[in-house]
Amino acid sequence: MGIVGWAFRKLAIDPAPLIVALVLGPFMENTLRQTLFMAHGDWRLLVFRPLSLALLLVGVLVLAAPPLVAALRRTRRAA
Repeated sequence: MGIVGWAFRKLAIDPAPLIVALVLGPFMENTLRQTLFMAHGDWRLLVFRPLSLALLLVGVLVLAAPPLVAALRRTRRAA
């Protein structure tokens, strides 16, 4: 099990996201490196293309939604 497994179990954290990150991390890093090589190092390709921008915005919304919803619930309960 190891120390990390023990800590995850003790803190009731699901290890699945960590395992997925460990498996897909190197693949994503290589793909990013290839993309930047093809774009001659221009990272704007990853931000300003329509599909890339849409996926980036979805990612930001997924990360920002839970804290925003929690804040809205707190303000509605207080009012």
